Amino acid sequence: SPNEHMYIYTSQEPITAHITLTPVEITAFDHLGIELSLIGEIINFDTKCASYFLSKRIELLKEGTLCKPASFTHAFRGVDFVYESYNGEHFSVMYYIQLTITRKVFNSVKVYNKYFIVQHIQEVPLIVGNCRMEIGMSDKLHMEYELFENKFHLNDVITGRLFFREVLTKIRSIEIVLLRKEKVRTLKNCDKDEMMN
Repeated sequence: SPNEHMYIYTSQEPITAHITLTPVEITAFDHLGIELSLIGEIINFDTKCASYFLSKRIELLKEGTLCKPASFTHAFRGVDFVYESYNGEHFSVMYYIQLTITRKVFNSVKVYNKYFIVQHIQEVPLIVGNCRMEIGMSDKLHMEYELFENKFHLNDVITGRLFFREVLTKIRSIEIVLLRKEKVRTLKNCDKDEMMN
């Protein structure tokens, strides 16, 4: 589940997976192949579609029979993590390791996902000057809002001043609201296997 505790990686780190397969049945475990994948996807909550922008896959075991426990370790190196992990109101960007086991019995497929977070580490941007914005109505109201900084950390407190340059109308109340906007590209081609359950 994406809500579980997850490891955090930078965009330069290799993603290493350790897998141990242990047969639990009395008879041998027959399979048609076992694969390990590294997947990145963008989920649009409005359209309920998933767009896959990253997919790297390796074959751990070819078709055969698993008679005893087997362990594997694989590192995905040099991966181009284009986006940071993100979870918003309209869409999310997720990365996960996927283990796929295809069985001979009824040709069934078992899929196990392990989610992780990718964070792009960047230098702290320089804060140069402030930010000004003019607001008003023609010939009636002219205000100027000034922010003391033009870049903010997620934990920063936004401070500023409001100047009334010209007031020729009655004002009942004034509200300043901080809006968070998300822009989502419309997914035109959404196949059935890319639909959210």
